[in-house]
Amino acid sequence: ALVAAMAQQNLTKAQLAARLGKSPAFVTQILNGGRNLTLRTIAEVADALRADIHFDVIPQKARALSLT
Repeated sequence: ALVAAMAQQNLTKAQLAARLGKSPAFVTQILNGGRNLTLRTIAEVADALRADIHFDVIPQKARALSLT
C-alpha cells in the first residue's frame, strides 16, 4: 500500500524520506519489511503520504474460519 501511494504521487524514496525527516535508508527498510513498524511510524508515513490509515480488528476465531 505504501509503494502504491508513492507511485500515485510519483514520489521517490528520497522524497518520502525528506518529508519524514529520515534517511532514505530508513524508507528502504520500511518498504522492504526490514523494520518493525510502530503505530506512530505508520501514522507519520501516512501523514507524509497525505493518506489515511484504516485498521481492522478481526477476532481470531473469525480469522481462522476465513482461512479454511
